Amino acid sequence: MNGQQTDGSRGAAGRSLEGRPLRRRWVKALLGVVVLASGSACQDESSRRSVTPKGQEAQETATTDAKPLAASEAQTQFRQPGSPSASRGVRMKDLPPTETPEGPVTGAPGIRCEKTTHDFGVHWVGGTLTHEFIVRNEGDQELEILSVRLSCGCAVAGRYDKRIPPGGQGKIPVSLNTNKVHGKFSKSIRVNSNDPVTPALRLKISGEVKEYLAIRPRSIHFGHIKDAQTEPTLTATLTNNTDQEVKLTLEPPTTVGPFRAELVEKEAGKLYELRVSAKPPYGLRHNSAKFKITTNIARKPELEVPVSAYVPPRLSIRPEQVILGSLPKSEWIRPIRFTNNGSTPVKVLSAEVDDEQLKVELVEGEAGKAYEVRLTIPVGYAPPEQGRVVTLRTDDAERPEIRVPVKARKTPAGQRRPAEALVGKPAPKVTFNTLDGRTVVVGQESGTVTVLSFYVSWSPVCQRQVRVVAGLHQRTYADNPDVRFVGVSLDELKSAGATSPRAKTEREVVRMFAQAGAKFENALDPQGLGKKEFQVGSVPTLVLLGKDGVVQAVHFGAKKDLASTLGKQIDLLLAGKTRTDFPR
Repeated sequence: MNGQQTDGSRGAAGRSLEGRPLRRRWVKALLGVVVLASGSACQDESSRRSVTPKGQEAQETATTDAKPLAASEAQTQFRQPGSPSASRGVRMKDLPPTETPEGPVTGAPGIRCEKTTHDFGVHWVGGTLTHEFIVRNEGDQELEILSVRLSCGCAVAGRYDKRIPPGGQGKIPVSLNTNKVHGKFSKSIRVNSNDPVTPALRLKISGEVKEYLAIRPRSIHFGHIKDAQTEPTLTATLTNNTDQEVKLTLEPPTTVGPFRAELVEKEAGKLYELRVSAKPPYGLRHNSAKFKITTNIARKPELEVPVSAYVPPRLSIRPEQVILGSLPKSEWIRPIRFTNNGSTPVKVLSAEVDDEQLKVELVEGEAGKAYEVRLTIPVGYAPPEQGRVVTLRTDDAERPEIRVPVKARKTPAGQRRPAEALVGKPAPKVTFNTLDGRTVVVGQESGTVTVLSFYVSWSPVCQRQVRVVAGLHQRTYADNPDVRFVGVSLDELKSAGATSPRAKTEREVVRMFAQAGAKFENALDPQGLGKKEFQVGSVPTLVLLGKDGVVQAVHFGAKKDLASTLGKQIDLLLAGKTRTDFPR
C-alpha cells in the first residue's frame, strides 16, 4: 500500500517545483537509514565471526622439484609485459571464493570452509604444488561432496572425503602442475555438495610460477598469408631469469619448409631474439614447423618453438558443401561465400542450382574479391540420394566453374541417441534437490509410473514440452497416486557460480515452471548429475519409467502427438503392460 500511495502522489505534488526538494530530502533520509542499518549489520556479523571457534588449519606441501624462491626474489615481478595469462579465457577463475554463513545448520547438511583461498607464493617452474582445504559439516545431516571441479587442466583434485558426518570435517587435496602454468596464476575450484544453502562452494588457489628461461610469445603464428608472394618476419624474445649467464644455440635445421629461423643475442647472457621469416613457395592451407634451442641451464636444457601459418586457396568457397541435417520446418537461407585471396580480380558471373525447388541469389560484396550466393531451401525439402549442385561461373581462366554439392546428412542404420540406450534397463538412481531443500529420488523400484522431464527454462521448445506435460498431468493424472511427474531443470544457476548469459536464478526457473502450468515436483540439477546418468544429450528429453524402475520409453522435443502418445504409454504401464505392448 505504501508503494502505491507514493506512486500516486507523483501525479500531483510529485511533479510540482515545491514537491521536488521535499522528495529529495525524503530519499536522502531513507538512504541514510539504510546505510546505518547495513553498517550495524556488518558490525553484528563481524562480532559473531570473532567468537566463532576456528577449525583445523589448512595444510600445504610443495615437492622438492617445485623450488620456492627466496624472500628477496619473491618481491620481484617476473611476468613479461604483454604476456598472456595462463588462465585467460576461463570465466570460472574470475569468481570470488564463497563466503559461507556462520553458525550451525539444522535439518540439512552445512558445508563450511574457514580458509577458502590459498596463495602458494612464488616458485620455480617444475614439479607439483599441493594444498589441502579443510571443510566442515556444521549441519545435522550427512554432507555429501558430489564433485570437485577446477577451472583448468593444470590443477587436479586428489582423493577427497566424499561423505562427512554432522560435526565432522574432511579434506579436499588439490595439486597444481607448475609445468603448465607461467607467471602469475589464479585458479578456481568448485565443490558441489548436497548442502541446499551452498550447493557450490567456491575455493581459490593463486601464486606465481617463475620460468628459468621465458619466451614470449611461446609460439609464432603468422596467421593467414593471403598473398603467396609476401615474406613476413616475426620475432620471439627469450629472457634469462636466473643469476647465471645463459648460452643459447639454435640447433639445425634452421630452415623447415617455408620457415627460416635466426637466433640473435641482444644482451650478453640475458636476452635473445628468435627471428623467423616465412618465404614462398608455401604449402596450401596449413604450414607448420618446430625449431629447437639448447641451453646451458641444467633444469631447462632445451626448448621447442612451434611456428605456423595458414595459406588459404587463391579462390575460397565456404562451405565447400551444404549438408542438410533435418527437414526444414521453415524456409531456410544458406549463404555460400566466395573469396578471392589473390591479387588479380576474379568476377563471379552467375550462380545456378540443378533443382527447381531451390533458389539461388548472387550478391556482390566487393567487385572481383567477395561474393555471396544465397541458397533458399523450402519447407520440408529433402535432396535426393545423389544430392544437388550449386554451380558458380567465374571469369577465372583456371577455375571457370565452381561446384558446391547439396546433400542430406547420412545417419548410420540403427543409430540411436545416447538416452535411448537406457530403454529396457533399470534406470540409474539419482537424488535431486528442490528449491525448498527437499530431496527427490528417482530411478528405483517405487511402485509408481514416473515421468521425468529434463528441460532448461530459457528454451522455447522446452517451455512448450513442459506445457504439454503439465496439461496431461492436470487433465488425467493429478489425482492418481500411481503416477508421478518430475521436472528436472538443467539450468546453470547463478547461485552455483555460473556466469554465462543463460545462467538463471532459482526463482526464474520456478517462475517459468509455474507459467507453464506445471503443478508437479520440480527438481534442480545445476551440476548435471542426472543429465550424465540418464545420458541426456539434448533438451527437452522425457524419460518414462515403469513401476519396477525400468526405462520404458524416451521422448525428444515437443511433438504434436506427445500428449496422446505419452498418455497411452502411461495407461498401458498402469495396466501391468510393458514397452513391448506400446503401439508402434
